[in-house]
Amino acid sequence: MTKAAMIEASILQFPSYNKFDKHLLVDFIELRCIMNLDRSIVLSELKDIFTIEDGEVNLNFDLDAASESSIADQHDRNEGLLVDLFRHMHSRQKHYDDRYPFTVKDGEIALKETLDDGHMAYLYLLLCSHLKYIAKEHHANLTSEFEYVSLKCLEKLLVEHYRIFIFGKNSKIRSDRYKGNAIRRLEILAEDLGGILRVGAADFPTTSTGDSGIDIIGWFNPWDQTKTQPVLVAQCKCSDEWPVVKDARSRLHELMHLNDEVSNYFMIPFHYRKTSNDWHNAASAGRKCLIDRERFIKSFPLEAFKECKSFALVKDFVQARLAA
Repeated sequence: MTKAAMIEASILQFPSYNKFDKHLLVDFIELRCIMNLDRSIVLSELKDIFTIEDGEVNLNFDLDAASESSIADQHDRNEGLLVDLFRHMHSRQKHYDDRYPFTVKDGEIALKETLDDGHMAYLYLLLCSHLKYIAKEHHANLTSEFEYVSLKCLEKLLVEHYRIFIFGKNSKIRSDRYKGNAIRRLEILAEDLGGILRVGAADFPTTSTGDSGIDIIGWFNPWDQTKTQPVLVAQCKCSDEWPVVKDARSRLHELMHLNDEVSNYFMIPFHYRKTSNDWHNAASAGRKCLIDRERFIKSFPLEAFKECKSFALVKDFVQARLAA
């Protein structure tokens, strides 16, 4: 498969997202923009993209389309949708500022002709957000290195006295600290956190090396012998179903007794925002320290990312599109 074919042909089909999730639909438009020959999309083309032909109503996209009258009103509803989508694009352009790799103006979105490494970081997170449209041969690199990039992002965001480690078993960069089978890794973790395990060797297959849903672990005050200390767990999710994933904080308390306060970070590559820049769904973000695309970009570990295979992969792909 060529670099130019990194995005699958399914991107040319009707978007497989719900109309409510406009942040995902704008991502879809950005991906389509990259794949167009002139690397831009105008309003008239978007009207064609979001027009559902009679008999092909996608109920997952538009729940109101179930009634016969709403099908007849599809074009009117799409006009309002396109206005909202352009508002979202303008909002991204405003909040990402010169970090945004697209230009939005006069009913058109276009990929910039000159892109720097910061733009590649945005495009990397965009691709990680929509693996359904990415050739499967690239999934492992994109997702496994996302854990590493998340680790480096947290190191930049948090105060210097936090110790932060990869715990996830599928990370491209394996932890030197947590080795062995599942129970041995948890024993080391309990020692680090001053916790008492609620589980034992009999609760896991001897060959299990599972991470119990914990991708990154960290704690404060490494010099302090007192074990009551702030703890963080982080989950790195490239699926748009991340809001329904069981949080690692609950899982950690199931595995061991802790006196510590545990903060649960969710690291997601999605731009999870409304046009107001508030969370897309406040309930989904509740009780989580959410690091979405915008927070990533504004604290992105660019030098660490440039060491990843994903950086070269994305850069080669984008350069191939610019040269097409």
